[in-house]
Amino acid sequence: MAQRIYRMSDFIMKITLLNFYWIFITIVGMGVFGLFPATVALFAVVRQWSRGNDEKFFRQFVTYVKKDFWQANILGYILVIMGFLLYADVQFILQMDGLLQEFMKYGFVFLFILYFIIAVYLFPVYVHYDLPLFKYFQFAFIIGFVKPIRTISIAACIVVIYLVSSYFPGTVIFVGISAPLAYIMWVAYGLLDQEINLEV
Repeated sequence: MAQRIYRMSDFIMKITLLNFYWIFITIVGMGVFGLFPATVALFAVVRQWSRGNDEKFFRQFVTYVKKDFWQANILGYILVIMGFLLYADVQFILQMDGLLQEFMKYGFVFLFILYFIIAVYLFPVYVHYDLPLFKYFQFAFIIGFVKPIRTISIAACIVVIYLVSSYFPGTVIFVGISAPLAYIMWVAYGLLDQEINLEV
């Protein structure tokens, strides 16, 4: 029992520290330059935890930020552009009416699901594979598509943490970022560590 309590408290401490590291690097990078490198570093550190390497993870975090700074920002802002295009589609659909609007709504739902899958798995795929730039997007979609139950569990986790954060805003500072991203990485690592048939 005492060992379980120790493991749980150690886990909570690490997740909390990881959240502070993410916030710190994001602020240091003035948000626009720090957000995606910090996010990639968080995923990479949790991947190392999944492999049994959880020592000196602040040093690991900083190392990943430096190593992946440019690539993380390129991937992240491609994702942002895709999101803006999706938002523009919504505004365009809202200007329509009748059957055409109803038809376009179904198309938007499909595009949103596609975007969500890519957004969820993009950085876990990046920290796990060494691929050409746009292959990361392709593989992110394939992995999420072939394992829909895992993807749904990630969506449910995000919703739960969002609701908890809404009622208890202070949790964002401590685990609001690191907890959902860590869960995504653990789920993704379980998939990526399997021999899913992906041809580069």
